[in-house]
Amino acid sequence: MKRIDNKVKAQAFVCTNDRDDGRACCKAAGGAEFHARLKTKLKEAGIYSTHKATKSGCLGHCNPGGCTVVIYRDGKPALWSTENTAADFDRVYQELVEG
Repeated sequence: MKRIDNKVKAQAFVCTNDRDDGRACCKAAGGAEFHARLKTKLKEAGIYSTHKATKSGCLGHCNPGGCTVVIYRDGKPALWSTENTAADFDRVYQELVEG
């Protein structure tokens, strides 16, 4: 195993899970678009080296109302939110960047 010098201060995992059996899933609720927008905004702000947005599989809170996001910050408890839509984007971004 080789260790790396990790400079990441915060990371958001955005569920983009897709289901083909008709059950609710975050992809159908806009998870992929939410992730893409978050990643783009972090890059445009010039902070993507320290603040990451990562696609994830199912986080276990499936619903038709929006995607699930979990934010991990160095030394702080994880922040979970569900039913995130475009209307929640700015709040999620601020939580990721400012904690």
